[in-house]
Amino acid sequence: MSEYLKPYADKWFKPNEPHMHVFVEGYKPLVWAIPLAEPNFPTKDITDSSDLNDLIVNFAK
Repeated sequence: MSEYLKPYADKWFKPNEPHMHVFVEGYKPLVWAIPLAEPNFPTKDITDSSDLNDLIVNFAK
């Protein structure tokens, strides 16, 4: 597991709390997630549909 995920072990996100799931080999899909408010992630919130494009591009980087 990557070090950046450790602070979020056992974290449960509320349905309205912006977050993204991260695939980690050896774990079931959708088990790991990090908040979009993570300081190193450029997209901080999703307020309209155009934010989704930015989210996908930033995640791909």
